[in-house]
Parts: sequence; C-alpha cells; structure tokens
Amino acid sequence: MSRHATIIHLTPDERAELERRIRARTSPQQAVLRAQIILRAAAGTRNQAIAAALGVVRHTVQRWRDRFAAERLPGLDDRPHQPAPRRYGPERQAQIVLLACPPWGGQARRTGPSWTWPSISASIPNSTWAGPARARSARSSRRPTSAWTGFDSWMDERDPDFVAKAVAIIELELQPPTDGPTFCVDEKTGIGVREPAAPSQPVAPGQPARREFEYVRHGTADLLAAFCVQTGQVSGIVRPRHRASEFIELLRLLDSRVPRGQIIHLILDPVRMHCSAEVAVYVYYHPDRFRFHWLPKHASWLSFIEVWFAILSKKCLKRSAWAHFAAAEQTIIEFIATYNTHQAHPFTWRKGIRFYQRLKDKLAEAAAGAAEVA
Repeated sequence: MSRHATIIHLTPDERAELERRIRARTSPQQAVLRAQIILRAAAGTRNQAIAAALGVVRHTVQRWRDRFAAERLPGLDDRPHQPAPRRYGPERQAQIVLLACPPWGGQARRTGPSWTWPSISASIPNSTWAGPARARSARSSRRPTSAWTGFDSWMDERDPDFVAKAVAIIELELQPPTDGPTFCVDEKTGIGVREPAAPSQPVAPGQPARREFEYVRHGTADLLAAFCVQTGQVSGIVRPRHRASEFIELLRLLDSRVPRGQIIHLILDPVRMHCSAEVAVYVYYHPDRFRFHWLPKHASWLSFIEVWFAILSKKCLKRSAWAHFAAAEQTIIEFIATYNTHQAHPFTWRKGIRFYQRLKDKLAEAAAGAAEVA
C-alpha cells in the first residue's frame, strides 16, 4: 500500500536557516543533505524525485521529511546514541586474565605461539560464550588487561656508563665545540643493488608507476657517511664492503675537506671497525687532528646521521633500480651533492629537553650516591 508524503510548510525563519546551512562552508555534509531534502519537499517535489536528485534512497527522504514535520529544525539534528549494553562483565574479563596472563615467571597455557580470540574462547569451557563469533564481540573491551594479544620488547642497558655517555653526546650536538667541526659518522650497509626482472612502466594519467615484483640482484653497496652538526653538510663514500680500510678512506676525505689546524670531532659507535689497529695507527700519525666521541652501546639513535639516513632512504633508495654497483655509487654520490647544495641544514635536537634533563638528574643522583659512599 502506497504511503502519502507528509506535506511540508516552511516559515521564513526556517527557510532562511536551511539555506544558511547549505551555503555555509563549515556545515557537515549530513546537515547539508537534510536541508536540501526539506527545501525540495517544501517545493512540492515527490520523494522519489528528491531521492534520485540527491543520490539517496526514498526511505531516507521520507524519514527526514517526517522528522521535520514532527520536530521542525531540531529534528534534523542527530539524536544522542546510547552505548550498547556490556555483554561480558568483570567475571569474564578475570577469566581471560587468569588464562592468558600467568604470574611473573610463569608460562601461559596456549596451543600456539600467541593467543587469538577464537583460541581464547575455545579454552574457556562455556558453551554460551565459546566460539569465534562470541569471541569477536569481546573486542569491545578496550582495557589494558586485553593487551595479551600484542607483543612488545625492551632492552636492558648493556653499557654501565650509558647515562654519562648519552649526556656527553647530547651536549656535543646541542653545543658543538668551536675548535673544529663535529661529524656524526656511521655506515648504511646492505644497500641492495638490484633491478626489476622486466622494464618498469612510467606514471600515466590516472595510473601510478608500475614495477615488476621480481628483481635481479647484483650485490650490495655500503655507504660510509659523516653528517656535519654545524652545517648539515654530508660527506660520504660508497664501497662494496665496510672495513677498517674503508673507514680510513672516510677519515682521509674529512681530513682533506677540513682546514688544517682544526680538530675533527667524530661521534660514532664503538664497533670493531672504528676501534681497529689500522684506525689507531692512522690516528697516531695524525696527532691533534681527530677526536673520537663514543656513543653508548645500542644508542645509534642519538646520532644525527641516522636521521639523514632516513632522508636518504625515502628520497633516493626507496624506488631506485641499478644494474651494477657503479650505477648505485653514482646515484648516491649525486644525491649527496644535490642535498648539500639545496637542502643541507643543521638538525635540531627533537627528543626533548625533558629527556635530556632526566638523564642529567640520573647522573647527578649517581654522583651524589658515590660521594656518600666515599
């Protein structure tokens, strides 16, 4: 049986408000759609025609027409939604915690490498709750106790002097010495020299660039780079391997670019390549030229060079394809030259002063404790 559409009559104030909602740039799209429905209905347009013109179904037009006729303008606003009743109470959450989260040092009873909602539901003997469908509904409980579905990791401090070394490095980056430039040095190893197995397709209107999934490997390349803290300039070399001899090549490059009489400060990891006998001999024969500042163990993130490596990966390495090592070397060296000419700038310490201050407070507490013991 057909239903007659509710007749809509607008007052001048109501018409002005609906037109204002349509014209306003900040009006939500839902409010604009409802205002258009009411204005067309007041003009005598049929529901089917309004639905076709606005791209909605006839039921939507009829609903907002009826609500406006009954409640006027307030009827076009969204009504408050009541939250769904909680299906599972504290008892069910306690069962999940006892099953999946054993006491410290214990082992959770599970059949696989990690818990899933179907497996946790099947492990609780309750026919009214078990089953994947019922388990999925339990995801609405966004509580910290349900973090057993994830996995996190941490690392203990392997360096007993971590705080003191970290404070020294941060201060060196915040206030570099004035007797010479300061460089953050590191290596980006394992850069894949590879090319797609088939020619790539360039970008076209309405279609992104496309590349063959399979690729042919031609070895790897290693970048040894130094980021100048004062200027943001980058110096680097690309070699097939990274050994002490390649690191000495980088030192020679820095020595040739820094004026005589200045000390070259280097912030670097205490890895074997940087502490080798060959490097020690080279530094010995260049007295008062290089000064090494060692990062704490597992603390490469304190060095600015890691930030620049992220820039390199995003802007140069991500979509590159090379048929041989020489092409990869040329691309990376050209990117460094372009970066130094147009984009180089000093980086700003973004970790936060609070982090730096916490390290200084821990260092002061340790010093005070040592003084009391003495």
